[in-house]
Amino acid sequence: MLTFLLLSFLLPANHFIIEKPPLILENQIITAYSPSIEETDSEPEIGAYGRVYEGTLANNCYKKNTIVEIAGKNYRVMDRKNRRYSCEWWDVFMKNKQAALNFGIKKNQTIKIIK
Repeated sequence: MLTFLLLSFLLPANHFIIEKPPLILENQIITAYSPSIEETDSEPEIGAYGRVYEGTLANNCYKKNTIVEIAGKNYRVMDRKNRRYSCEWWDVFMKNKQAALNFGIKKNQTIKIIK
């Protein structure tokens, strides 16, 4: 204990911070949505936390501004899905409806929670 106290005076405070490694999620389901009323609501470009944009993700369990990596690309959680979906479902916002349809449903995906 005395050694720790002595070191705490000699070393910078951030020396003792232990950071968690990124969290890897397996077997996730990823879909895509576009700004249309039939896919969202009466304000299709407004998500749960404000305006959505390319790079926005919807998920029901991770906090606003959580940054994740999917297939080498970073996304930010800025929206929620319908409550019938579980934590394993992720929805990528795409401006183009056809691109969202072409994206389809991707099952058994790996997602890395960065921040």
